[in-house]
Amino acid sequence: MIIFGGFINGERTNSVFRFIFNENRWENITPNNNELMSPSPRAGHSAALHGNNMIIFGGRDEDNAKLNDLWIFDT
Repeated sequence: MIIFGGFINGERTNSVFRFIFNENRWENITPNNNELMSPSPRAGHSAALHGNNMIIFGGRDEDNAKLNDLWIFDT
């Protein structure tokens, strides 16, 4: 299972985590790109897996403004 964004300690995040079921633990995944090519921290977005890609759309940023952007994360 892979999740993106949401809240950590009350702050919006753009972190990516993977749950490894057979080890019953979470792993933080660090994307292989620089910060200029990463989605901003957000919550309330939509995310779906398609093949090896996680598609992320919209949500709300740190100022609670609505976002209207689309990102693809190659898992």
